[in-house]
Amino acid sequence: MKKSALLMGIILLLSGGMVLSASEKWINIHVEEADDDTKVDVRVPVALLAVALDCLHTEQIKDGKLKLDMHQLDVDVDFKRIWDELRKYDNTEFVRVESSKENVYVARQGDLMVVRVLEKRNDDAVEEASMTALIKIPVRLVDAVLSSQNHELDLKALIAELDNLPSGDLVEVQDRETHVRIWIE
Repeated sequence: MKKSALLMGIILLLSGGMVLSASEKWINIHVEEADDDTKVDVRVPVALLAVALDCLHTEQIKDGKLKLDMHQLDVDVDFKRIWDELRKYDNTEFVRVESSKENVYVARQGDLMVVRVLEKRNDDAVEEASMTALIKIPVRLVDAVLSSQNHELDLKALIAELDNLPSGDLVEVQDRETHVRIWIE
């Protein structure tokens, strides 16, 4: 099941670092797949994610940093530099795409980067739009994950920042077959 692989990827992305926390913050991941009637609930303390990353040894992840293989993409992008410039703009809409099939919206709203995708359906001449993706990423998380250099994502810093976030939703994705929600409490 490829969606389970996606879930494991999300867990690995969120797991990292050697920063142990005295707080009781927990990361929650809920996935529902309608096509095979599967429900997955993962609830782990943020401190466990830090230990899990410390125990993970791969060529791509070293010292809590995920190395991006830019050679496979045949492009060199300085994500940190782009983010440093984007971060300067508060309460700004960056992207709006409207089409007959969907609307996409990317904006900075206060302390959040927000991505909204609305899928349009036209059933019997009645147009209906449904939220297929709502992603709210605290700016502090983006700062943390992009705090490294050399095409690396700092998973250790990401987990440390997860532990500092207030309770609430981080990511929600909904389509006809799948519902994914990730939140901190």
